[in-house]
Amino acid sequence: MSPLQVNHSIDLVIRALNHTVNDPKGQWILSTRPNQNNEYPLTAFIDNHPTQLIVARPFVENGHRWIIDYKTATPVNESLDEFLQRQQEKHKKQLNEYATAFSLLE
Repeated sequence: MSPLQVNHSIDLVIRALNHTVNDPKGQWILSTRPNQNNEYPLTAFIDNHPTQLIVARPFVENGHRWIIDYKTATPVNESLDEFLQRQQEKHKKQLNEYATAFSLLE
């Protein structure tokens, strides 16, 4: 990676962190909870195969399991709706694996 690319990447990370900590939803995600985990390792049999997973930030609040998986991406030449739909499709399998793994524990 060139120095210019490194600096650009650093700027993106700093911008993402600033947006997160200054956004009410980001603050809610990052708030301290008695049952929170960070980079939580899980191993589960999914589709009859042992699968090792690392879940960024799982927690339970008010009886609901939350699976937070941090992603960074930016829409390019597409509407926000198209971008969000594409991101959902891109990460759907991974998030479903996380949900399956937790359901096997509960």
